[in-house]
Amino acid sequence: MEGDDVAHFKNVIRYMYTGETSFITEENVLALIGMTNYYGVLSLKEVCGDLLCDQVHQFESFRFDLSFQIIDFRG
Repeated sequence: MEGDDVAHFKNVIRYMYTGETSFITEENVLALIGMTNYYGVLSLKEVCGDLLCDQVHQFESFRFDLSFQIIDFRG
């Protein structure tokens, strides 16, 4: 393990001992999902999956808003 992987591993261990999830960010959520899947920490994987779904929904809403604004400007 190197660099970010070590940090992610430490965060997974911290979660296992404390239940804390404040370390999950948009930048590390995919790496954490992979690591939690590998080590079988399914409860943290679920929390990460929920955050990832929220990100996708926010992006889709933003994309819809942009496409609606483009249509408005053409009219």
